[in-house]
Amino acid sequence: MIAIEPSQEMLTNVWKDYQYTQIMGDVKTLSAFAVKTFDIIICHNVLEYVDDKAEVIKVLTRVIKQDGILSIVKHNRPGRVMQMAVLLDDFEKVNAILDGENSTASKFGTIRYYEDKNKVKEYSKGIYVKFKPEEVEILHDRMQEAGVQNMSAYIRKMAINGYVIIPEWPDLNRVISLQARISNNLNQYAKKANEPEKLYEEDIAEIKMMNNEQTELLKKALEAVIHLYE
Repeated sequence: MIAIEPSQEMLTNVWKDYQYTQIMGDVKTLSAFAVKTFDIIICHNVLEYVDDKAEVIKVLTRVIKQDGILSIVKHNRPGRVMQMAVLLDDFEKVNAILDGENSTASKFGTIRYYEDKNKVKEYSKGIYVKFKPEEVEILHDRMQEAGVQNMSAYIRKMAINGYVIIPEWPDLNRVISLQARISNNLNQYAKKANEPEKLYEEDIAEIKMMNNEQTELLKKALEAVIHLYE
């Protein structure tokens, strides 16, 4: 039995009544497993927090056995309305949900309710190709060169399109790095603000400098994208 959880906070509260392997990661972690590995996959109250639901289903159907069971449970509006009305006595949220608005979970963010539209069947037509061990190594090398982790997606793209486009955005990578540093510094400054330590002008100046650099890099990235469509 294998459990995959992306949140370190949630892992601190996991049940340990039974023996199982706990992996910290997301759906991309499943790319390390071979095709048709699992007899049963449980995906409960997950898809409503995911932007690309079809991609998640595609990954899950790759690693489940042909006669395996994929269990998907989701939040639904009637159940949430019942919870808000009966348990929480919050009729303002009841009316909002009935009017079509999404709800919010305290630990996971916005609950984006969705209707079932054969999302499982969308990628249910499996074509299984056998490779020699040395060919699998070459395939992994090609995927690494292309920066792709999902083998199913890589093979599909190569078979249908004949190529994989991996855009390189060094400016965006720098933006991400700056954002991480800004967030870390803000956390440190927040601690200082709640302790006897003082905040200095150079602390704020550093944040401003990184923020300005980030803004300029984003402008360059947006200009590059615009040129693609000119």
